Amino acid sequence: DDADYNKGIACAKEIATDENIAAVLVKQELDYIDATAEIFEEAYKPFVLTNGCYEHTINQEHKYMLVDCINAKSAGVIMGDWVIDHGYSRVAFCHSDTEYEEDELKGFHTQIANSSVRLVDTVVGPYTQEEFDVAYSRWDMLGVDVVCISNYDILNSDIVRMLRKKGSDICVVGDYVMDTDEDISANGEYLDGTAI
Repeated sequence: DDADYNKGIACAKEIATDENIAAVLVKQELDYIDATAEIFEEAYKPFVLTNGCYEHTINQEHKYMLVDCINAKSAGVIMGDWVIDHGYSRVAFCHSDTEYEEDELKGFHTQIANSSVRLVDTVVGPYTQEEFDVAYSRWDMLGVDVVCISNYDILNSDIVRMLRKKGSDICVVGDYVMDTDEDISANGEYLDGTAI
């Protein structure tokens, strides 16, 4: 579909009616998954999600949609558990302000709600060194001891690199987005101790 949303929808409709295709395995954009789930449901064709999807897509409870990935809320819960289990108390959460990251942040916040962990700062980005410097000054003042990152607009490891170049030992927790060859190639030397 050349990463074109409209072509993707047309392709899904074509696949849904093709009797030679028994199931659909998708590693695709979240809006595409949301729009095509109903198409495959109506065609009684298994639709296997391997990369991620919106919470509201999962909540539709399609009988033919098989979710083989960690959804946003669950990813946030896992990050929250990790922070609690490792004794951190003051969290900054960096994200790219999309529906997925907001759901992930909600899962994280729900998980830490009855613990001693406090979410003391949320940041969209930071996308530049200047934005990072402003955020870092705030984190220093707030006593942040762990930064959670879920950001699709930058290399998440760039934030780790900027932290380490400040000489900071603030722990970093990232979701699966940081576990890429690109992140490791660009900033692998700074990633020791990062939890993914």
